[in-house]
Amino acid sequence: MAPLALLPLLLGLTGSKPGSSQGVYAPPSARILAGGHACLLRDDGFSEYAYVIREGHSLQLTCVVSGHPRPQVRWTKTAGTSSERSQEMTVYNETMRINDIGRTQGGRYYCKADNGVGVPALRSVRVEVYYLEEPRLTVHQYAAATRQYFYAERTVFLRCEARSSPAARHTWHRGAQPLQQGADSGVDIYEPLFTHADTNILKLKNLRAQDYANYTCVVSVGSVCNIPARAASFPLTRTTAPPVLEHPASEQLVLEPGERVRLRCAVIKGDPIPSVTWSRSPGGLPPTCLIGKDNLTIQSVRESDSGTYTCLVSNGVGGAVRRAINVTVRSLRRGRFWITPDPYHEDDNIQIGREVKISCQVEAVPIEELSFTWYRNGRMLRSSDRLLISKSDSDFAPGTSSLDIIDLRFTDFGTYTCTARLSRARTLSDISMDVNISSSTVPPTISVPRGRSPVVVREGSMADLQCIVSGKPKPVVLWSRVDQDALMPDGALYTESHDGCLHLTNVTRDMAGSYRCQTGRFNGFNVSPREATVQLVVQYPPVVEPPTAVLRQGLGQSVSMECRVLRANPARIIAYEWRFKGKVLATSRLDSGGFLSSHRISSLSNDDYGSYSCILANEAGSTSCVFTLTGRAHAPEFYYDNPSPVHLQHLWVYSYLVQWTQAEPTAVDPVTEYRLEVRQGGQGSWQSVQVAIADPVQRGDLLSHNLVELALPHAHQLRLTPFTCFGPGDSAMRWIRYSDGEAFCGFEELLLCGFMQDTHDDFDWKQRRGAGEWPRPTPPPRTHSSPGVPGIPASPNFSATTRPFGLSASPASATFTDQRFQSRLTKLRGNLMYAEASQQGQAGQRARLISPIYNISGSDTILKSACLEFNFHSRGNSSGMLNVLVRVGPNQDRHVWVSKSRHMEECLVQLPVNPAGPFQVVFEAVRGPGGQGSFGIDDVSISEGACPQEKQEATLNCARGVPAVALSASCLPLLSIATAWLTLR
Repeated sequence: MAPLALLPLLLGLTGSKPGSSQGVYAPPSARILAGGHACLLRDDGFSEYAYVIREGHSLQLTCVVSGHPRPQVRWTKTAGTSSERSQEMTVYNETMRINDIGRTQGGRYYCKADNGVGVPALRSVRVEVYYLEEPRLTVHQYAAATRQYFYAERTVFLRCEARSSPAARHTWHRGAQPLQQGADSGVDIYEPLFTHADTNILKLKNLRAQDYANYTCVVSVGSVCNIPARAASFPLTRTTAPPVLEHPASEQLVLEPGERVRLRCAVIKGDPIPSVTWSRSPGGLPPTCLIGKDNLTIQSVRESDSGTYTCLVSNGVGGAVRRAINVTVRSLRRGRFWITPDPYHEDDNIQIGREVKISCQVEAVPIEELSFTWYRNGRMLRSSDRLLISKSDSDFAPGTSSLDIIDLRFTDFGTYTCTARLSRARTLSDISMDVNISSSTVPPTISVPRGRSPVVVREGSMADLQCIVSGKPKPVVLWSRVDQDALMPDGALYTESHDGCLHLTNVTRDMAGSYRCQTGRFNGFNVSPREATVQLVVQYPPVVEPPTAVLRQGLGQSVSMECRVLRANPARIIAYEWRFKGKVLATSRLDSGGFLSSHRISSLSNDDYGSYSCILANEAGSTSCVFTLTGRAHAPEFYYDNPSPVHLQHLWVYSYLVQWTQAEPTAVDPVTEYRLEVRQGGQGSWQSVQVAIADPVQRGDLLSHNLVELALPHAHQLRLTPFTCFGPGDSAMRWIRYSDGEAFCGFEELLLCGFMQDTHDDFDWKQRRGAGEWPRPTPPPRTHSSPGVPGIPASPNFSATTRPFGLSASPASATFTDQRFQSRLTKLRGNLMYAEASQQGQAGQRARLISPIYNISGSDTILKSACLEFNFHSRGNSSGMLNVLVRVGPNQDRHVWVSKSRHMEECLVQLPVNPAGPFQVVFEAVRGPGGQGSFGIDDVSISEGACPQEKQEATLNCARGVPAVALSASCLPLLSIATAWLTLR
C-alpha cells in the first residue's frame, strides 16, 4: 500500500461571499441512469423513455443527484390497480437494484431527491420487462373446440400459443421445410379472431400423405434483449388420437379417518402417450400423498384431506380430459344446545301449560349420514301428539335437531339427552348433550357487581373485569368492546368466559374504554342476550414534548427551554422539577392542571452547558423532558458538485480539492478552524491537518482545502470537524472512492462530466444542444448522444467485453457503465461540444478541453493498453485541425491523433493509447485561415483493453485522421452504425 502524505498547505482555501444569503445552497436536481442488464431504451414519442429489461435479469436504477446540501434520495413504485398494491415499494438509497426481475415488476419508478432547499426534484422512468414463454403446441379437429374423432373431417388445426412481451412472431416448419401462407394450397396460417396476439394457427386442409409429418412452431421476439427463440414440436401421424379414460365419470368417496385410499385415473387410449396431472380444490395436494403413473395414494387420510381431486390428462391432441373424485372424510364434533321458551308469549320463563323447545346442534360430515336420538331420563323418546321431534330444524344451520314439547306438564320435567351419530361411521364416537328441564330452569341474568365499574389501573399492570351471571343452565359470557371498530386484546371480536371474568395483563392505554359482557345463546336460553357494561380506566404518566432535544447556543446568548404536556391520565399535573447536573433548579407542587413549564438562562457561560431535565408528575407517575445545551458547532456539509476536484500531481499520486459549507454557522460561536483528517482505505490511524479560518463563516460560504499526495487507486475516508471557542463540534465524514466503472461523457450535463476548459488557451469549446443550435454558416451535425436512429447500436464497437474505467469522487460506489448505451439512444436534441472557426478569430488560435483523470484499475505494470473512443464531426471548408493528446503528468502532453478538416466528415474514432499510469485526454481545436469550419465531439469513452478490430467493408481508415505516432486508428462512418442497428431489428 502506498504511503499517504498530507502536506500542511492551505492550497485553495477560500470563503466565497456570494451576494445571496443562500450562497452555494442549491435546490436538488436529479436524473435517472439505468444499469444492470438493461438492454434497450425505448422512446414512445412523448418525450419519455422506457427502460427495457429481460425477465430474470437484474435491474439497477441510479438517481444521480446534485444540489447542496447533498440531497436525500427515495425510490418509490406505485401500482395502478388494487391487484398490484402488493408491489408498492420504497427504497431509501441512490441506487435501487432488483435481482431476478419478474414481469409483474414492470411499471413506473419514481426518484425523489430532497435537501430542504427549494422544491424536491422528482423524476420517473417506466420499466418494461420483456419475456418469452415456452410455446404450447396442440392439435384439434376444430379451431375453437375439442372433438373425440379427428378424421371424420379431414381437416386439422395446429394451435401454437406462447405468452410474450413484446408480441412474438410465429414461424412454422414441416420437418425441415419452412411453411408460409400462400405457398401451399393445403395450408393456411393465420391468427384467430378475438384472441391475444400470442396465438397462431396452422390449418391443414383435407389431409394429404405429406401432411403426416413432424411440425415445429418457432416463436421469437427478434434479437431484443438477446431473448432466444423457442420452439415446440408435434408429430402428426395416422394414429394420432386424444386421450380416453377408462372411467371418465366423477366419483364420490366417503372415508373414515386413518383409512388408506388410492385414487385412479386410468388411460386406455391416446397417441402421443398422455400425461396425468393431479390437483385438489380447495387448497393443494396433501404433503403425504404419493403420486404414481396413473394414481394418487394417501396412506392415512385426515379431515383436512377432504376436497375434490382432479386428474388432468393431456397429450396435446384436443382438449385435456378431466376426472373429478370428491373425497369426504367423516367427522363429528362440537355439540351444543339451547332452550327456546314459548315464542307466542313475551315471558322468557318456562311455565306449565306452555310450549318449550330444546335444540341440539353438531358439526357433521357428511351431513346426510347424521341422525339424532332423544332420551328423557334414559328412555328413548318418539314423536307423539305433544312431543314433536325434527331431524333438521329449518330455523337453524344444518346439523340441528329439535324436541318440541307442546303442552308442558309436571311429568315432563327431567333430564333430556340428545345423541348425535353418523349412521355409517365405524370409528367415530357419538356425541351426547344433557339438558335439565325443571321448575328451577330459568333464563339468564347478568350484572356488574357493586364497585366493579369503573376499574382504574395503571399502565403495565393487571386488570380484572367482572360480571355476575345467573340462570339455569348457566350460559357462557361473551366479552367485547363497545366501540365497534376496536378488537379485544387478543385480536378477536369476542372472548368467551365461563366464570364471567375477563383477565387482562400488561394493560396499555389503548385498552381503555367500555367493555360489554353479554350472555351467549349456546348452552343456555335462546332469548335476546342479556348484557352489562364495565368501564376500564388506564392511568399513565404525562406524555411530554419534546422528550429529548439538543439546543445549540453561543456564549453570552440567552436560551429558553420549554416542556409541554401533550396528554396525561389523570390530566392534572401535581408537581414539576427542573434539574441540572444533579442539582434542583426549581420545584413546585400545583393545585390545578398545568401543561407547560419553562426555564430561561439570560446569558450563557461555560458552566451553563450540559444536560437539563424537567420532571413532570401526575398520580400515575412522572416523565422527563431532557435538554442537552451545548456550544458545539453543527456538522459541516460536504460539497459534491465540483466538476473537477481531482488533479494529477505525478505518477500514481493525485490531489483532491475538498469543499464544504458550515451548517447554521450563527447558531453558536464563530468557527475559528477546521480539523481535516484522512486515512487510506478506512483503516489505520487518522492523519490530520488544521485549516484556519480568518473571517467569520456565513451561511452558504464555500470553504475548500486541497488534499495532496493521495495514492491511486486506493479509497480515502475523510473526517471534518469544526472548532469554536467552545471546542470541537460535530464531525462530518465522507469517502473519496476510486472507481473503475465510469469513463463516459455524452456532454448532457452542464458540469460536462468533469471536463474542464483550459484557462491558458485562446478560446473555449462550447456546449450546444442538438442540430438547431449549430452556429451558422456551418451546416448542423448530428449529435450522437442522440442519433436519429432509435434503439441500440449494433456492432462490435459496442462490445460488452470492453469495460470503462476512471476515478470517481461520488459518495456512493455505484458505477454507470451503461451511460454510453443510454446516450446513443436519445434523439436529435442531445448535446455535443464544438469549437467554432469564427471569422473574428485568427489562424492558429487553440481551444483545449481537458478530461478528468483516468487510470487502468488493477494494473500491476506501468504500461497497459486502453481504447479512446469518441464521435467526431467536422463542418465547413477550413484548414483547421483537431489534435488529440494524452497527458500523463504536468506539461507532459503526447499527440496521438490529428484530424484536418477538408470537407464534411462524421465518424466514430477509435484510438489505442498506452498510458504510463494515470492520464488525461486533451482535445485541442486549432483554427485555420478560413472562417467556415467547425469541429464537434460527442460520446467520449475510455475502455480498458485494445480497441475492437473491425472487419466490415464499411470500416475505413480516416484519410483525414492521421495518427501522430505509430498507432492504429479507425474512423467508422456513423451511417454504418445506423444500418447495422436496422438490420438487427
